[in-house]
Amino acid sequence: MLELFDDASGFVLDCDGTLLDSMPAWDAVERWEIELIGHELTMPELEVIRSVPMAEACVLLHEKYGIGDSPEWVNREVDARLQDFYATQVEPLPGVREFVELMVGRGIPCSVVSSSPDRYLFAGFDHCGMTDLFSAIISTDAAGLSKQDPAIYHLACERMGSEVATTWGADDSIYAIHTMKAAGLRTIGAYDGDSTGSFEDLQAHADVAIRSFEELLA
Repeated sequence: MLELFDDASGFVLDCDGTLLDSMPAWDAVERWEIELIGHELTMPELEVIRSVPMAEACVLLHEKYGIGDSPEWVNREVDARLQDFYATQVEPLPGVREFVELMVGRGIPCSVVSSSPDRYLFAGFDHCGMTDLFSAIISTDAAGLSKQDPAIYHLACERMGSEVATTWGADDSIYAIHTMKAAGLRTIGAYDGDSTGSFEDLQAHADVAIRSFEELLA
């Protein structure tokens, strides 16, 4: 499948569930949040929480869903569950390191756009020895943009110096695939579990759907 990227000018890659095997940790946090809320959330509600900057998500979880005595309390509790995981345990998903190294070696810049805050992203990529591979690492917190806003993908292209029309975006979430397509990117649906979109959904909406980055190396 490598021939698909012969004219690629850049890649914008999601972190959790796309590059790093971190979704089980986030799923555990989400289950904790739902237990405190006391009822299940709809997929659109979950997608809003997942896509916005973490500080905004903490406000939403406190003010709309009644978790904790303040947004700061929610933030501290989430940090307690995730910061050490990123710094000491998280690993790349199969084929990810090899694919990114291959693209960068070809002179094609790669960047990251994620709803996880900078402190998780840099801790995780530092732990995996991958930080220096990326031309830009952009969190929704730092950008002040949601992953439901095409502008965050245009920002990544600007920082990489890539052309939007020949930039590929990869994500495990259907909502992000839709946003990337709206931004004008070509899309890779990277399946990591049905909680963010079934493989069939990714096949239907992304330009390419994969179960592993190893498939792109063939």
